[in-house]
Parts: sequence; structure tokens; C-alpha cells
Amino acid sequence: MKKTRLGLSILSSFLLLAVACRHQAPTWRGTTEEVDGVTIVKNPKEPLYPEGALVMEEELSIGEAEGRDEYMFSELRKVAVDSRGTIYALDMKASNVKVYDDRGVYLRTIGKRGEGPGEFQMPMWALISPKDELIVLERTRISYFALDGGFLRSVNPSAQGIAQINFDRSGNVVGMHIVMAGENPRYELGTFGPTFELLSAFDSSPIIRTANPGYNPFNSVLRWDMVRGQFAVCGYAGDGYKLKFYDLDGKLIRLVQKDYDPARVTDADIEIEMRKHGFTSREEISAPENKPPFRWIYADEEGRIFVSTWEHLPQSEGFFYDVFDPEGRYLTRVPLNGEPQAFRDGKIYLITLDKAGYQYIKRCKVTWKIQTDQR
Repeated sequence: MKKTRLGLSILSSFLLLAVACRHQAPTWRGTTEEVDGVTIVKNPKEPLYPEGALVMEEELSIGEAEGRDEYMFSELRKVAVDSRGTIYALDMKASNVKVYDDRGVYLRTIGKRGEGPGEFQMPMWALISPKDELIVLERTRISYFALDGGFLRSVNPSAQGIAQINFDRSGNVVGMHIVMAGENPRYELGTFGPTFELLSAFDSSPIIRTANPGYNPFNSVLRWDMVRGQFAVCGYAGDGYKLKFYDLDGKLIRLVQKDYDPARVTDADIEIEMRKHGFTSREEISAPENKPPFRWIYADEEGRIFVSTWEHLPQSEGFFYDVFDPEGRYLTRVPLNGEPQAFRDGKIYLITLDKAGYQYIKRCKVTWKIQTDQR
């Protein structure tokens, strides 16, 4: 009897050990080293956690294919969300911003086509400032509005072609603009002053001029975002799968790399891009042999970095995204059926596209099934 009890005790110990091992966090298999004051992080091809680590539950959908004008979109370009969950939808083609409450109920329209104060010619970007102002960017003018829609002021930027801005934790403007002077035409990321004059530059990517006719939807340009207002993360896919982290003084502090296998551009990829951009003839497209390693870079409110790959979801216009923690470790891969626009209060806001080409705004609750702070 004693032997039997001892055997059961040993067996129970092994079972408990097996269960404990099974629930232990996996080990990150990358490497980290310091080189000349820069932290170099190298990631393997496989993520730390398998797919299914992030679960999204749709809570809200805004948009109608055919119906009321206030719920129909011509060409959504950007969606911003304020601290109350109010949604601001920038429609580039309609030259306005439609506003909805946190339940998706239409409230008002801000702006219209024109050249006067509070009017737009071609709005490209919108966001909510730390001062709770709606900012709308155009190529030659930046307009400010109160959140109730009242026009406040406009600025004619000193820098050329500002297409995207954000703010650091001190309220300073960080943005990307076009530099055409000299022998080095480029997209440049930096910090800007009150009239959007460039104060300091972080990084850049070349403006590539090709002799090939047709539009290249796979063209690589500098992509970036601010991470919790503490540092900028950016990358130029023409240099490979590399993410650069810059502090608020513009100093490179971290270089993140990930192994990857280049993927060929397929006919299906070209068809999707033609449909997305409104092309009807294959001759209008000039595609490279291989896809770049990534498309866009986004950061959520917890500092996780979402890197959009060029791998399409099956039967969808969406893509797979590689997710990194704030230190640059490759956490997991997630499918997103839409383009991320904002992360707020544990929710993600997306612009999605159906098979007929109609756009919708989706709000999804995000639940993580992993511990993303594992060392």
C-alpha cells in the first residue's frame, strides 16, 4: 500500500510539473546587443506566441452602401477618435469630416469643398490634438477646429507636403514632409515648430523616380508612428525588415530587425490593388518582382507596434500584421480585416472595404490572450 501511495504521489508530481511547464510563457529566441549606444534587437521569423493571441469582437459598424448621405463615404482617408469616443471620419473625395457619437449616431459634418476658412480642397489627414482640437491637413494648409465643429484658425506650413503628423508627450508636432531640393529628394520625418517649420530631422527615405510606366502600389516609402508619445518608430521597407526607434531629440536608440522570406507579387495581389485604387487595366500597374517586407507601421496605446505585411488574408482585402512589444521583440501575428486608424480604451478602429468597394468604419474590442510583458 505504501508503494502504491508513493507511486501515486510521484505521478501527481509529474502531472503538476507538466501542467506548470505547459502554462509557462514561451522563451523569446531573438538576441539583443549594444553597439555604439544603440540597442540592436534581432528577431527570428517565428513569433513568440502563435496566432490567436489577439481576439477582436466587432462592437460597431458605421457606413451604408446605399442609403442616407450622412452614413455613406466617398473616399475615407482617416478616422480620429476623441477621449469621449466621438468618431471623426475624414472623407477626402467629399472634402469633409463626418462626426458620429460613440454609438455610431451621426452628429454633424465639418467643412466642405472650397478655398475659404474651414473649407478644404484635398484633405489628407486628421487627428485630435492634445488640446482637444480637430486638425485637418492639406498639402498647403492646416486647419484647426473645435470639437463641436467651429473653425478656429489655419496655418500655411513652412515645410512642403506635410502628409502626416502626430504629437510627442510634450505636445510637440512630429511629422513627415517632402524635401525636393538638391540631389536627394526624400520623405523626411522630424519635429516641427508653430508654423510647421522643420526644427530637427529623424530619418528619411528616397523619393524613387522610375522610368517604368504605370503606378506601383507596392512602392516603399518611410512609414512611422509615435509610441505613447515617448519615441518615434519608423522604417523604410527598401532597406529590408528594419524598424528604427528615435528618442524625442532625434537620436537613434534602437534598431529592430526581423528575419523574413521575400514573397513574390502574384496576379491575385495585383488584382486586389487594382480594385482598391480603381484601376481597370493591368497596363496601368507597374509591379516589382517581390513585395516589400511591410506596408505600414502603427502603435497602440500600450506601446505595441503593429507592422502591416503584404500578406493578404484569405478571401479578404485585409492583411496579416506582425506585432512587436515596445522593446522590439516579435510577439505574434494577427489578421486585421481593415486598416487601423486609432487605438483607444482597449478598442481598435478600422477602415474596412467590402468586395463591392464600399468603405465602413469598424470598432472592435481587443482582448489579448498573452502576457506581453514577458522577458
